[in-house]
Amino acid sequence: MPWWLVKQIRRAVRKIARKVGAVSPYDFYDWRVPWASKKDIQQDRERYNALNTDGRFVIDSKNEYIVRDLKYINTEHGISYIPTYVRDLWGAKQVYKHKPSSHYDCGSSFCGFTTLLIPMGINIVLIDIRDLTDRFNTSLFKDIWGGGGVSCLKSDITTLHGIEENSIESFSIMGALDGFGLGMYGEPINPDAWRLALLSVQRALKNGGRFYLAAQIGKQDKLRFNAGRIFRLNTICNTLKEMSLNELHFLKGHDLDTYPCIYQKDGKTITDDSNLHFLCNQDSATALMIFQKL
Repeated sequence: MPWWLVKQIRRAVRKIARKVGAVSPYDFYDWRVPWASKKDIQQDRERYNALNTDGRFVIDSKNEYIVRDLKYINTEHGISYIPTYVRDLWGAKQVYKHKPSSHYDCGSSFCGFTTLLIPMGINIVLIDIRDLTDRFNTSLFKDIWGGGGVSCLKSDITTLHGIEENSIESFSIMGALDGFGLGMYGEPINPDAWRLALLSVQRALKNGGRFYLAAQIGKQDKLRFNAGRIFRLNTICNTLKEMSLNELHFLKGHDLDTYPCIYQKDGKTITDDSNLHFLCNQDSATALMIFQKL
């Protein structure tokens, strides 16, 4: 079967699967991007042969490995999904700004958010309900600029069993709160898991401790089983009654930037009412928040 027919079939199946909910709406591969044709590859092959003067690297049909799907890809500089990249970069910059000696995290992207924290030389503790093999006990993860490292702690985010009250200075959940308790991560079904998780973090944080949170915010509370939830901003703020919202930003489309609603400047809290109104009246937008325990 020719490659172009395979592509068309996959595209049609994917489109149908999305409509019936069999494929997550968060699968962002752009099937509209054309693949390189045989003619494209042959033109590149002929061009290479015409320009090449290095006998060590010559085209040999026995060693060819043709990649068709990247020639016309339109993602910027290899960023496969810009909002996730911007979210993780924003979160890591905020942690770096406050430089805690230890930072706890549950459910954030290891390849994105956590990896950005590792060169900061802080102790990173990953919370997970599953058994995580401690594979990070290596010089690559520990001997970075004189300190730091990554360790794993098995605990349920809804209780944070084993973590004392008022003991943590820095905690993050960058994008996972939406799906807690829905079975997506292999955890037990618990409709109240999102609220219990927030209360557990609030309990564990020291006075003055910071909580970095990325979640989907919209004009109404909504469940998209089992992919996640959309929260009203007040739903989260009213749950974290012992904490103040010091920073609130959001992502818009595929912009490589964040938009501030609440932020700190010269020791004062500034509110952008226009951006705040925009965020709270969207069907869904990724909000980036920093809470601080009072």
